[in-house]
Amino acid sequence: MTRDRLIQLGWAMASLVVLAVAVGPGIGNFVAAMMANAITVDYPWLLEAGRHLLATRELPETDIFSWTHDDKPWVLYQWLFESGLAAVERAVGVDWLVRLFMLSVITIYLFVPLFGGVPRRVSFLLTAAIGAIALLMVTLNMSIRPGLLTTLFLLTQYMTVDAMRRKRIGRGGVVIIAVMYLLWGNIHLGVMLGPISLTLMLLGDWADGRRLRRVEPADPAVAGPPLPPHRMLVLLAVAVGTSLLNPYGLHIYGRTINVAGQADHSAIVDELQSLDFGLLQGQLLLLCIALFLLALTRHRRTLSTQEILHIAVFTVLAVAVGRMILWAALFYVLILPRALYQLWCDLKRDRPWLRPALDAAEEFRPMILAMLVLFGAGASLVVPHHIAAQRMGLCEPMLPGLREIADLRLPGERMFNDDTSGSCILLVDPGAKVFIDTRFDFYGGTFLAEAAYTMNLRNDWRATFERWHVDSALVARTWPLADALDKAADFEKLFDDGIVAYYRRRGDA
Repeated sequence: MTRDRLIQLGWAMASLVVLAVAVGPGIGNFVAAMMANAITVDYPWLLEAGRHLLATRELPETDIFSWTHDDKPWVLYQWLFESGLAAVERAVGVDWLVRLFMLSVITIYLFVPLFGGVPRRVSFLLTAAIGAIALLMVTLNMSIRPGLLTTLFLLTQYMTVDAMRRKRIGRGGVVIIAVMYLLWGNIHLGVMLGPISLTLMLLGDWADGRRLRRVEPADPAVAGPPLPPHRMLVLLAVAVGTSLLNPYGLHIYGRTINVAGQADHSAIVDELQSLDFGLLQGQLLLLCIALFLLALTRHRRTLSTQEILHIAVFTVLAVAVGRMILWAALFYVLILPRALYQLWCDLKRDRPWLRPALDAAEEFRPMILAMLVLFGAGASLVVPHHIAAQRMGLCEPMLPGLREIADLRLPGERMFNDDTSGSCILLVDPGAKVFIDTRFDFYGGTFLAEAAYTMNLRNDWRATFERWHVDSALVARTWPLADALDKAADFEKLFDDGIVAYYRRRGDA
């Protein structure tokens, strides 16, 4: 073996170490986080709504969970997701549901970019590293909710338009977009992000087509030419048009705007707050921003305008609303490796002595990709979900007590409860009618404030109970209301395990 070959293999082995350090913790920490956080307090009512849809085969006209709003219209914008969730849970059980969810997320953020989402000319070492960072970022808000499918659809749309630029598909791209939006419009209100992304593509391709800025990548084969505006307009029209083929039509867009404008709703939902840069996820976003700016500073015209617009717009959205980090991370995975690859190419051209180090990972490309797939799939599917201490998320510690309370609850009673217990009790008592649950946008700001003030004793809790003719109360011990009920002579405590307590109004009160 020659000296040059030994040096080449040495660099290749070093690249393996770098890749392991970069990717291993990303996948491992993502799986560990999801084993405790994949199931949120929204999961119970999402699941029960899906079971109701499968059983009745029709959309409910009014609320099916609460006794306080049982006459209020409840619009199931995400009915197709809820039905699918119930069907999958019934087929495979909750443990395998979580496993498949974790595998799906790793596939979206890592496997698909590695095997086509990012052009294969781009070093897979860059794509894998950014994908691993993205997996750490999305632990902030990733869970078994319809936002996962919005991520999948944004990925599919970006890849479809990219393939159309490269002339790999023609009119078939329009068909893909149409079918995708037909599903998307019935799955999640995040469908609005799709036309936003298409609009950014339209503006960027128009600017590049008019040569308002020159795009001069080091490797032109990585980016296809801009699509003509009329083709982008066709895609946009098809997208919006097919998304309206849902039971509620244009109202899905109006509802998204309405929810976004509910200050009371946004103020009490953590994921709707601005991004906390004291968290690891926020710091990783700053790292991605820094790497992107580095690529732009050194080579300002290597990326297309639409790529720059996507990073800029979705980064701003993520900073303003923490939930959006899911989709900002996706576009960093799709675009940042391309930006760094252009820098990579220039470094190899300007500094030939770096070429062996920069190209070292390609020596074992098939083996490394196989190892990444095996590791990612294995971490998702082999690790048993039931070993997680918080297997059912925030509901887990409540479940033993909620099972006891389900046996104590009387049919038809008007039970007051906090929002978390109102959702979690559906896991053990699907027939329970609750005062409130975690569907905050459904209940509205005035009712949310009344419930929160009552639980915190910021108003007269007795006045709330009398106004709603409350018969019993299920309250987490962390709420001040529990202490007040302990002292109330007209309420009898029937259960208290230190986590949740259950009270019923005395018959002689």
